[in-house]
Amino acid sequence: LGDVYKRQVQVSDGVVDVFGSILQDHYKGKVCYFTIFIMMKLRHDSARCAADIEGQCRDIFQKSIVLFPLHLGPSQNGHWCLITFTPATNTLREYNSLSKCYRSEIEANVLIINRMLCTLHKRIFEPRTGTEWYRPLDLSNGVVQVECPQQPKGSEDCGVFTCGYALHACEAKEDDAVAITQSAILQM
Repeated sequence: LGDVYKRQVQVSDGVVDVFGSILQDHYKGKVCYFTIFIMMKLRHDSARCAADIEGQCRDIFQKSIVLFPLHLGPSQNGHWCLITFTPATNTLREYNSLSKCYRSEIEANVLIINRMLCTLHKRIFEPRTGTEWYRPLDLSNGVVQVECPQQPKGSEDCGVFTCGYALHACEAKEDDAVAITQSAILQM
């Protein structure tokens, strides 16, 4: 990622997805990463997509963190941000290097993620209600906007920041301050 940042190249879907897959492999059993392809499917039909991915995500609610990268706006000039879900606390968090931008798109995507998680939770746990496996899912608190470093105006660093936020989310405790800076990204 440091080379991408140094060359001032916009990070593509493929780079973010490869980085997310690396995190999922490195933190085996702890992290579930939703590729941008799955996120695009979710936008079209979250309930149906939940049914399609149920087999590969049956243990999603046993993970420490679930990562949802969002690519918002037009594909050429879009913006990356990250939504995370912590199953232990039923918490959705937003990491956004342009915190005041793309609000309506982020809120719409959070609703889609929320709907998919609720549908998936119901499909997995409803048959087991009353067993030790069952945990109610309450996402009524909405999404927590995490205070995180902002990219400079006019830069196209959002993809790199999103990868940095994903790394932070995998390594830190839930309420830890985001310690990702541009200089730290260069060392990734």
